[in-house]
Amino acid sequence: MKKSVYVEKISQELNMTKKDVQLVTDAFIKELTNAIVNQDSVIITNFGTFRKKSTKPYSCFSPIDGSSLEVKKQIKVFFSCSKELKERLTNESDD
Repeated sequence: MKKSVYVEKISQELNMTKKDVQLVTDAFIKELTNAIVNQDSVIITNFGTFRKKSTKPYSCFSPIDGSSLEVKKQIKVFFSCSKELKERLTNESDD
């Protein structure tokens, strides 16, 4: 789902204008992004944890020309869901 769909649903549920919900959503995403960039992990209770991890550089084989390629280290964000979310996902898939 796109962010605009979430904004629409939340504005209907809370009886707020889309513009106000959009401002809150954008502020939340900005704060979440800043927290992930500045910290190793961000925990949202009953939802999950976002972790920033750095991959190691490595070499790989190019099947196109047979050369060896060097892949630089990358910083990635990983998500692990909370027990509550995992249980809810499990219960939904059982139905």
